[in-house]
Amino acid sequence: MIKPISNLRGAVVVWLISFVFFLVTLTNNFSASHDSIHYLLAIANGEHLFHQHHLLYHYYAHTWLILFRYIFPAVPDHYLIESFTAVWGSANLAVCYLFFRNRFNISNTTAVAGVALIAFSYGTWFYSVNIEVYAPPIFFILCCLYIITKKEPVRSDAWKIAILHSMGILFHQVNILFAVVVLYWLWVNRRRFSFAFAFIQYALIGVILAGGVYVFCGVFYEHTKTLEEFTGWILGYTSGDYTFWQPLSIKTPVNAVAGFSRAFIGGHFVFQLPYIEDAVGNSFRSHGLKDEIFLSRNVPSSLVYVLSALTAVVVLFLIVMAGRFARSFKKFTLHHHVIKPLLVCIGVYSVFFLFWMPEILEFWILQMMLVWLLLVGMLPAYRFPSRLALRTGLILMCICVFCVNYFGSIRWLQDPQSDWYFVEVKTLDPTLTESDMVVVENEWIMKDYVRYFSKAKVIATDEPRFNREEASRIVNEAVGSGHKVFLFKAGSEPSWVLIQSY
Repeated sequence: MIKPISNLRGAVVVWLISFVFFLVTLTNNFSASHDSIHYLLAIANGEHLFHQHHLLYHYYAHTWLILFRYIFPAVPDHYLIESFTAVWGSANLAVCYLFFRNRFNISNTTAVAGVALIAFSYGTWFYSVNIEVYAPPIFFILCCLYIITKKEPVRSDAWKIAILHSMGILFHQVNILFAVVVLYWLWVNRRRFSFAFAFIQYALIGVILAGGVYVFCGVFYEHTKTLEEFTGWILGYTSGDYTFWQPLSIKTPVNAVAGFSRAFIGGHFVFQLPYIEDAVGNSFRSHGLKDEIFLSRNVPSSLVYVLSALTAVVVLFLIVMAGRFARSFKKFTLHHHVIKPLLVCIGVYSVFFLFWMPEILEFWILQMMLVWLLLVGMLPAYRFPSRLALRTGLILMCICVFCVNYFGSIRWLQDPQSDWYFVEVKTLDPTLTESDMVVVENEWIMKDYVRYFSKAKVIATDEPRFNREEASRIVNEAVGSGHKVFLFKAGSEPSWVLIQSY
């Protein structure tokens, strides 16, 4: 057995190399993750910095942006904000390295290969180089799991987990789910320390820290004045007109597999395969795919088939590894204290996201990372099939995953001309002023592109405060005063129409 490292030097090296890797692959696409342009607009302008579902990301990203604007004034805002995300993405990989070395006790070479597989997976890679909220909370959840999977837990671990878990919740509200994993850990270790005392300690710290910050932000920044207003604010998308709950149906497994698999493989290139566009479009009607199809339009047809073949290799490896892992599970008794909490975490989050937009890949990033930790961490115990050496198999997988995600997704995400919304908004009259106006009909991403790349005032029909009569009055007044008013209507040709009335 390999002796675990006794310091963090290896993790620091992993963080530094990962950070540089992410910095050189920062993206220029604000639509592939759907919300990036909205976040960019808010963070750059210092507006709406305390979103109830991810309370702290905008605030700290804005603080980071203000600081580094002074240091690098020529660097575009979106690169600076993406570098903030990259800090957390690199930290996630550093914790994964510690898992491999100190929890699974595997060699340094195997650990580095495992970290590379996680880094090259689309969910990790893309969500470490764009403007999105998922990398920071994953860091805190991984840190919680790192403590929970200790061989000899102690009572003082409870308050450490409580602080880390609270930070995970503050960076993304959905991580309240992790409380189930904590309760499982407390119950399993009830003979080592008092379950009741540890639970009370954990719960009190969580309520005071996470709850206190929520109350402070809700009252002083979001100006909620009553309990009803505060409750409505904190529930956000989970209730009312914006709820994304989905009942179980025959499509649930298909959607979940799509979301989970895309956390491994971005797969934008598949839209260039014959018949794929129609098939995918019929399965995911609630999500416009024109931007994803546009993104991959320049992928050569010969490369599409090569990437498809490499994807098949990755899928085959994953299936074989998962099967051999499951078959050998009973033999892993020395690592059950590591494996079982990770499996519980995968199960808890996965069950929830069967009901909450299961087709969205960002909700499966944590589970993808944990799957890689388990499959690679226990690989020396269950091995590849006899004809394939461990090192050879890992290197082959790293090459395949990197090629598929770089040449099939990341390369095009770095090119602003592969962003359909960016290309469209650049065809809008560049001479528009603050007195001119753009009306955006039912295109929830485009409105923020116009706000970011144009000076014109925007009226969007999908916003809660939209009133058609009031919008008509404002448009007619603008036209009457000699100002330009353009209409963007989804599916219309041409996209931007100069109108005289609305």
